[in-house]
This record gives sequence, structure tokens and C-alpha cells, in this order.
Amino acid sequence: MKVKRHFTSIILLIISAIIMATGVFSQGNSMLPSLDDVSKLFNTLAGNSFKNWNTGPVGRNFYKVVGFAPAIKDNVSVPDLLKFMSDDADLVKIAAFNRINKMFDKSKSFEDKKELILAKIQGTIELIKYYGLKYNCPKVKFTLAQGLYYVHICHQYHKKDPGDCFKKKAMLFEAFIFTHKTEDTRLMRYWIKKTMNNAKTHLKNKDDDTIEFIETRIACELKLLHESKNIFLKAALKLYTGSNKIKDCATKLKKFESKIKQVGSFPGEYHYLLARAYSHQKKYKEAFEHLKEARTSKVLDSKTRYANKKAHDYYEKLFIRLYTN
Repeated sequence: MKVKRHFTSIILLIISAIIMATGVFSQGNSMLPSLDDVSKLFNTLAGNSFKNWNTGPVGRNFYKVVGFAPAIKDNVSVPDLLKFMSDDADLVKIAAFNRINKMFDKSKSFEDKKELILAKIQGTIELIKYYGLKYNCPKVKFTLAQGLYYVHICHQYHKKDPGDCFKKKAMLFEAFIFTHKTEDTRLMRYWIKKTMNNAKTHLKNKDDDTIEFIETRIACELKLLHESKNIFLKAALKLYTGSNKIKDCATKLKKFESKIKQVGSFPGEYHYLLARAYSHQKKYKEAFEHLKEARTSKVLDSKTRYANKKAHDYYEKLFIRLYTN
């Protein structure tokens, strides 16, 4: 499957290069083929597959691979664009992110740019999660670099209150860490720990539990994944959380149940992790309750679809283990 995805990505990138090149050259030389000519050629070769490029399956897959989509129209507000980026289909996320970028570039208001730069970072967080699930490693790393650059710009607009910039940076690292294997990102642990400490220091809203949730999620994921590897677990938890172990992940996670959205998570992901924590403590009744919540939560995009599938698989595994001969 990975080979097939990479092959498709390469073909679409080649098509992208052809279209972009002909678009540039045709502006200065009427003898070269125009975009319409290229489109007609593709239609001839592929049976009109490119006729409705923006809405057809080839065009939509192409946009997803290269991270480009037609920007959403101008009359959409920033809160609506943020909602699109967090709770809508993958291609809509990319389109909303492009609109945010265009709004930032066009805006001449300092206050508007303060708001938009945070939205730009949020967009990179969502896209890292998407590209990671699609095994698009080059785009994951490029988007991380893009997000870190936006964080640098964010500090220029939030010099007096950099807390939100540090919080978004911590969320950016969190998205990247859970996109890859945690063992492969040990060098990042120092940076995320430092970023989280800066966020705690500078966040004006002391009721914001996002950083605490990130710390808890990372520590509990490590605990549940590496319970038998005590030496590595002890070192990792100490580096991430400042303590040698977390005794009760279920209790620590439970406190965030009423603010899942506010701490940067979503129901499928949160309830799946909490169910695993209860199962680890052999509290199977509670585990099944939260697996039900995870399995029946909304499936809107790749990340929610992935969490839903993981919850289904874990439910089957747990049910077979407990209720069959």
C-alpha cells in the first residue's frame, strides 16, 4: 500500500510540474502549449478524467498529495475557517488553510495579523496529522518546518504575550511526535519540554489545560506502549514530565473529559486513549464504555477515521479476550 501511495504521489507531482511549467511559459511565448492544450491532452489520454479538474477524483487526490487546493471564498470568517480546519474533510482543511494564508498576506492590520498567525500555525498542526496518516513523510517534515517558521513570526506579533505562540508550538511538536514513532523523535523531547515550560510561564489564561493535557497524553501513551520496558519508560517519562512514572493514567485523563476540544483533542482520540488506560488497570466496564464513545464519535476526516478504526480494532481484541472461549 505504501509503494502504491508513493507511486501515485510521484505521478501527480509530475503532472503538477507539467501544468505549472506550461502555465508559466505560455504567458511569454504563444508558441508553447497553454493550460487548455495540456488539459485537452490529458482528457484525450485519460478519457475526460481531467474534464472537471477541481471536483474530479484525480484533481482532488492531486491537491491532497501536493498540499494545494483552491482557496475558500473571501466571505468566510476566521472562526469558520478554523472550524473547517479542525472539523471538516481533508481537502476542505487545505482550502481553508490557503484562505488563511491569503488573508494574512493581504491584511494590513496588526491586530488582524495577530489573530491570523495563530490560525496559520493551527493549520499546519492539522495538516501534519493528515499527511502523517497518508505516509507523506516529505510533506510532514516540510509542514513542520513551515509551522516553526510561523511560530517565529508569531513571536513578532505577540511580543508582550507570547504564551499562545508557545502553546501552538507545543501542539505542533505533539502532532509531529504522534505522526512518527516516538522512539525516532527522542531529539525532539528536549525542545517540546522546553516549549511547554515556556508556555506555562507565559500563558495569561491559567485555566488553559492544553499543556497539561499534552504532557499527560505523551506520558500515558509511553506508559501504555512501553510498560514492559521499564528503563526506557522511566527515562522518557522523566524527560517529558519531570517524574519517574504516572501511576494512574485513567484518573489523570478523566479530568479533561469536559474540555476535549479546548485542549486540542477530539472524542475518538481521547476516549480511545482513556479506554486503553482503564483496560490496563483491568477496569473493563469503564474501558468498554469509552470504547463505545470512541466508536460512535463523528468521522469527519482522516484523523477521526483512523481513531475510529483503532477503537474498533481494540474493542474486538478486548471482547474476544474476555467473552469468548
